[in-house]
Amino acid sequence: MLPVAYWPSQKSINDAMSGGLKEVAMPLGPTKGSVKRVIAVDVEHASSVRTWIDNDRPSLALIYKARTGLPEPTRLFLSDAPGHEGTPLSQSQLYKCFKLITGFIWYPHLGRHYFACLSLLKGIQHDAQILGHAPRDMSPNWIRNRGEYWLDIQRRQLGHLSETTTELYLRWLITHHVIVNTFDEWNFFLDGESLEAQLAHR
Repeated sequence: MLPVAYWPSQKSINDAMSGGLKEVAMPLGPTKGSVKRVIAVDVEHASSVRTWIDNDRPSLALIYKARTGLPEPTRLFLSDAPGHEGTPLSQSQLYKCFKLITGFIWYPHLGRHYFACLSLLKGIQHDAQILGHAPRDMSPNWIRNRGEYWLDIQRRQLGHLSETTTELYLRWLITHHVIVNTFDEWNFFLDGESLEAQLAHR
């Protein structure tokens, strides 16, 4: 569970914002696979949580200490439920929070997958846009090459020890690319559009 001490400081957040950055770095101690790593946190989200840490969390931690006689908790997220103020949220409670918010099957590890896939897509879109194209215009080989670049960045953030684990995301990206193009081509075909008309849509 994430210790509060790992969260970016207000100074780090302010420096990122003043520099026009969308993300702020958060160093993590040994986590997945006992690997130390640095992850990027959305700067607006980091600022929101930092405000809670500096304003609301201290009183919850003090209530917990007074009620239990135990040291103030070091975990980031604490309960504010009456009678349980300051109690560190367990892994199972965080899972329940995910389900309450979404209303369908969703849990933190799926959040990791979503983050990885979304970051890959954004990276590919960024690279294609620089060349004046959309990702669907690019070849599968180009998608693979740029995907490998962005995967290397993701591998360090996700803490994967094996390249095979992160390779699954690359397969998903290429499959997604092929399926989207095939879907578009069949739509054009069923609509009776010519090859010239198909190319004009791109």
